[in-house]
Amino acid sequence: MDDQEISVKPTSTLPPITGMDRRILAGRKFLDSYLSTNESGPLVLPAVPTQKHVDHYNEDDLKVNRRKEYDAKRIDNEAECAVYRALENLKQKIIVIHSFSYSKDQWDMLLNNSEEKGMGKAGEHDFIVIVPNSVNCTLICIEVKRPKSEKKFRSLYKEATHQANKCGQFLKALLAPFSAKLTFNEFCAFPLTCRDDGMKSDLKEHNKFDIPILWKDDIGPSLSKYTTNSNVWRTTSDIEALIVGLWLENQGKRDMEGVNVIWDLIGKTIKQTNDQLKSQELYLKSENRSCNLKKVPKEYRAMFQNHLHGIEYLTQEQLNLLCQDNDNSFKQSYVLVNGCAGSGKTLIMYARILRLLHCMKDDEQILLLLPWWDAADVFMKMIEKFDQDISMKKMDLVGYLRKSKDQPDIIGSFTKQMRECTEKIVIFVRPNFILRDFISQDLLNTMHSIFLATLKNRKWHIFCDDFHSSFAHSMLQAPDNLDASADACTKEPLADFLLNLLSKNGHKDNDCLPQSLWISCDLMQTVQFSFWTRAYDQYQGTIDKIYGLFKKQQICRLSGNLRNAHGIALILSDLKEKFLELCGDNRKKIMEILPSQGSYHFIQGFTTKLYCVLENNMDKVKSIVTNELNLIDRSYQAAEISNMIAIIPVYHHFSVVNEKMSGARGDWSMDIQKMVEHIACGDKIRTFDKNLHFADYVKYANSMEFPCAVIVVDLSCSGVELSAQDMNRSLMNILSHVYVGISRAKVYCSIILICSDDEPNELYKEVHQVLLPHVKIIEDY
Repeated sequence: MDDQEISVKPTSTLPPITGMDRRILAGRKFLDSYLSTNESGPLVLPAVPTQKHVDHYNEDDLKVNRRKEYDAKRIDNEAECAVYRALENLKQKIIVIHSFSYSKDQWDMLLNNSEEKGMGKAGEHDFIVIVPNSVNCTLICIEVKRPKSEKKFRSLYKEATHQANKCGQFLKALLAPFSAKLTFNEFCAFPLTCRDDGMKSDLKEHNKFDIPILWKDDIGPSLSKYTTNSNVWRTTSDIEALIVGLWLENQGKRDMEGVNVIWDLIGKTIKQTNDQLKSQELYLKSENRSCNLKKVPKEYRAMFQNHLHGIEYLTQEQLNLLCQDNDNSFKQSYVLVNGCAGSGKTLIMYARILRLLHCMKDDEQILLLLPWWDAADVFMKMIEKFDQDISMKKMDLVGYLRKSKDQPDIIGSFTKQMRECTEKIVIFVRPNFILRDFISQDLLNTMHSIFLATLKNRKWHIFCDDFHSSFAHSMLQAPDNLDASADACTKEPLADFLLNLLSKNGHKDNDCLPQSLWISCDLMQTVQFSFWTRAYDQYQGTIDKIYGLFKKQQICRLSGNLRNAHGIALILSDLKEKFLELCGDNRKKIMEILPSQGSYHFIQGFTTKLYCVLENNMDKVKSIVTNELNLIDRSYQAAEISNMIAIIPVYHHFSVVNEKMSGARGDWSMDIQKMVEHIACGDKIRTFDKNLHFADYVKYANSMEFPCAVIVVDLSCSGVELSAQDMNRSLMNILSHVYVGISRAKVYCSIILICSDDEPNELYKEVHQVLLPHVKIIEDY
């Protein structure tokens, strides 16, 4: 059946399917619109693998036979995803349809087969690949199988052969009315089995293979032989348009304008994947069943449903942090939570706060310490929706110091502000007291002492979120000759004070200790912080200090990762591994304190895009950003996605090791921000707000609620020669920033790497190499 060349001609015995012209028109509009987007590589439909199975069941509720059934479905889905990604990675301009189906009526109409009459599907085939070229049209049918044992290969191969033959029979009949040459190829794929292992199965005595087999280790190379003549998109033929039109009809999109179909497909995929991740609809690896999901406790269900994304299931790690005693106090009332981006740190903190608002005493208050203003705004909106009568106060401590520095009695005024914190919820933003150029060391110490004295009160339930940089600041060693430009901390940094409170767990009858204390952080970012600053000598020994400090604490780890498992989670894992590789002798210590980077699910989103701009051409960067913002915004509109904004983290790395360039990063960042504002205004990007969704330094970016992110990274060395040590630090620095930037996105991410040197420098090569296995290279730039 392999590589059959057929002259497809009209015949009276094979009548055309009803509405063929309508389907051709729909398919042609869609394909012509896609070609106008200048996307490179294959057109794969749908935009991400079809999610056929989501296992979010409590394992205790499943009988053994049901558990096996769900495991089997999950692994079957993995097999199809493997073929999907292999086809997606082909360089040729082909059309790939995942899950191509046709109705019984269509089958009967084409083949006069009364056995298939009636409603419903007559057949569904895993993959149809259309390879257009100037001479003819090549069609490839792939049936995917996943043998459960070595004795099952032969029977599954026969089943795949039958299904592929049926698919070929339908397509040949469908295309019979066209005068064109058609080459048809059929394959059976075993994408989870290597060739050598597969040929040791019951296939070893199989003498004749009717259709070729694709194995795990040769899917791409084998298929590329059949697509080598398709490197340029040409005018859409009726054959391609008809097959795509049928697929669109099955998706309910036949009558939509072509370009709107693209936005609708992408937008609906972003929304569906984001909703699955937000609601933790995860299906897990068998070996990770200990991390499987449990139903949200009854007393929390309404709260999660109405205010926390409708989540129905939590991991056991998360549930442990919500357990309460009979007096409604949390069993772990003093807790340090260490988790990577997407592990649910903020989610569980919110859940504890909302629960406390139900049950805490009238004389108790909630005190929230947050690093950035936008995080406070998100929190306050949630509380207002929960109960608009709850009183709240928000105070930016750094902003207060800056505004009040010239007041004659700033100490008295600040003391009064602290005493007047009587609201049910008090939020202090930017609570790190670090020496800045507008305040003296003595005044800073006095103000900081007043602030810490405010925290020493039995009335508080204290919550500290995203405290990575605070911990790093607490490790700072002030130089002997302190000046106003140094990043010097107070005598007792906030992180030290909080960890000291944490160590007094069990002595909460003390009136100076809060009712409860929650501290959450990602120690990955704390470790990286020592490579983010020019004051490198002042951070010498940071890793040893962090290790010694946190080994003394009982840390609750959250290891989940609510990110697109294919396009984001895998990249984060590789970036972390490269960073650890560069840590040398410190690797073992760091591994002991870092949160695990588990994905524990197979919810797959888009493959991350990588744009490489190897010249000093900001017009190209602007063109890329414009295309990306328009794609995201139009897709959001088509899918009616609201309040989900694309964030643009921007970073210029070189100021870290070059004092002369300390202002260059800020200037370049401002240029990018102005460019994005101009794009957003001119193209009417409704989902962009420069005050909330543009981060000029990725460590300051809020990780919440951004399904999409665009990362702009300048790796140019600008003619500056780096020592081996500085190159190593620069690489660790940029890896950490790319890591944090990508972690802002849940579903969709694109990265723009800029290197304007005459030749790509070593920094560019290293970063490019880490990203390469998990990205789609956009070659047009």
